[in-house]
Amino acid sequence: MLTDILPPHVRKIAYIVYAVGAVVLGVTQIVLNGYGLDPLWYSVTADVWLYLGVAVGAVAAGNITEARHRADG
Repeated sequence: MLTDILPPHVRKIAYIVYAVGAVVLGVTQIVLNGYGLDPLWYSVTADVWLYLGVAVGAVAAGNITEARHRADG
């Protein structure tokens, strides 16, 4: 179903962007909490990022082949 929706090089870029964005959000949260702040824009951004993670994970899982599982097992 989700196999080969995106070519491998595009998936790699998407995974890197998602990972870097998650790190940036984490650091932002640490800084904001250090100042005792909890702005609405951050809460909304973090929530949207988490929902995007579901799609990123689904695409990643959809591109694991059975041949690879057999070779590893």
